[in-house]
Amino acid sequence: MGEESTDRRMRRYIRITDIDLWTLIDEISEDPRYAESFNLLINDALVRGLPILRRDVLGTVEEEVEREKSAEAEAMPAEEKESHEFYALSIQLLREILLNETLIKSMVSTVFNAKGLEYNGMKVPGNKFVQGALCDTPEYLESYENRGIKKLRK
Repeated sequence: MGEESTDRRMRRYIRITDIDLWTLIDEISEDPRYAESFNLLINDALVRGLPILRRDVLGTVEEEVEREKSAEAEAMPAEEKESHEFYALSIQLLREILLNETLIKSMVSTVFNAKGLEYNGMKVPGNKFVQGALCDTPEYLESYENRGIKKLRK
């Protein structure tokens, strides 16, 4: 046989005195994976439990990063806070502008389509006009708009 290892990390002995822990161990031992191997059960318990214990005792890297971020936020200079508020307000206003632009586009398209019907000698149905049924962007403008949007995204 090979040499005996003198490395104490390979074999350590523990004493479990808590009867509730033994109850848990006995329940888990009924599972076929652990029925034959107490060693496997304890090693799996350590693999699952030690990271939690380490987090509770020492804290994790993620917790320290979160603590640093919150400390940075608290220590953030007034200029940066104003900058964040400025950008939040700017985004809100841009969304409002986009909504207004969409409404204006719809109304102008309705008037355009109504005028197109009139120029072709047709009557413009009043209820269709009020319901917004004529609000579609004319086809030739849709292609122009799509090309413009593609250019903006590049």
